[in-house]
Amino acid sequence: MRTLLSLFLLILSFSITIYPQWTKVSMDNKTVRSILIDNDKYLAGTEDFGLYMSDDKGNSWLQVQNNPNTQISIYSIIKADSFYFCTTNLKKTIVYRSTDALN
Repeated sequence: MRTLLSLFLLILSFSITIYPQWTKVSMDNKTVRSILIDNDKYLAGTEDFGLYMSDDKGNSWLQVQNNPNTQISIYSIIKADSFYFCTTNLKKTIVYRSTDALN
């Protein structure tokens, strides 16, 4: 009887569905096109509002002020060595490179 109860509890534990917990992150209703996480630096490329950065795991976001043009759409972000690269689409693709590692 004890073995049967243990077996029942084991089967029951595998049948319980565990759902991941999600929290909405506020970007002030901006459309996010790309995300890059680099250690403690989170970057988000937005549609029409340029590049945003978070240093608190996405709880708050600030627009990167030294962004060449904050009224552009950032479609991709990559990091190579200590440089960050962003691509945009203003009639033709333009690539921007950070020169200060976004510090």
